[in-house]
Amino acid sequence: MGVYKKGENWFIDYRVQGVRKRKKIGPSHQVAKLALKDVQVKIAQGKIGIEEPKKVPFREFALEYAEYCKVNKAQSSSERDVRIINVHLMPLFGSGFLHAVTTRDIECYKTKRVREVSPQTVNRELSIVKHLFRKAVEWGYIEDNPAKPVKKIKVAETSATFLEKDAARRLLDTCLEHIPGIYPLVVTALHTGMRKSELLNLRWEDINFYISEFLRNSEMSGVV
Repeated sequence: MGVYKKGENWFIDYRVQGVRKRKKIGPSHQVAKLALKDVQVKIAQGKIGIEEPKKVPFREFALEYAEYCKVNKAQSSSERDVRIINVHLMPLFGSGFLHAVTTRDIECYKTKRVREVSPQTVNRELSIVKHLFRKAVEWGYIEDNPAKPVKKIKVAETSATFLEKDAARRLLDTCLEHIPGIYPLVVTALHTGMRKSELLNLRWEDINFYISEFLRNSEMSGVV
């Protein structure tokens, strides 16, 4: 048994009938120590037993987490997270309870996805899974994060490649000749290095027209 600090809060760590329990108390170390003593007394008196885990449906929590993403993340990120939850996580876990998802379940999910998509994509999905369960712990729905022990896939580092001016010019000429509709996107990509998802999610309010005018009149736009 003991107390420990995580972030700005103190937690107590104790066992009931051999089962480990951890509980967030708050920012006061002294209060945490008093809380632990209180728990010790109640265990000795038989007033604390093994509690049933909260039976929160995974589907219900996933919807709450999706709303959190919409408020706290960029639109493109939240839309990606919600898509992954709906397309991949709901079919696997949506009919069960949040506390019933195990580390092995998530490892099986990782193994299944690595056969279907790139390791980079799997790692992005794992980041969402880890964050979802971390929030479930923070919000008091479950005690432990089953995704925490799951390791991401090691990906070999690759160096970035850049188009020479002549190659960029040929690419733009080809766009104008065959697919003129994507010409503005290709120009923007060449100047900014933005990813496809970032380009497709651009809004008018994202554009600084002063900078755009500067670029148009500078040597930086010589490839256009």
